[in-house]
Amino acid sequence: MLLKNKGKTLLFSILKQGRRTKAEVQVYGSRVNGGVCFSDLDLVLRSQGKPIDIDEFINFKNGLKKSNISFLADALNWKRIPDCFKDNINQQ
Repeated sequence: MLLKNKGKTLLFSILKQGRRTKAEVQVYGSRVNGGVCFSDLDLVLRSQGKPIDIDEFINFKNGLKKSNISFLADALNWKRIPDCFKDNINQQ
């Protein structure tokens, strides 16, 4: 994944804020596949067992929007995306 240290630090800080549900964060898309450093960062949150609380997820997405990370980032909740899209992510 092509992220500079400052971007990584900010992203990890946002990930830690307000997290109550144990979840794995997976990066997918062109930053992973093609080494494209100017595209957005696609994230998916996968919870084990208990689903991610909607307020917790919205707070995470708002944290991404309000941050001063120098790239666009978007996040999806694994439990709320279609199986065909999950298959696409899993193939990466």
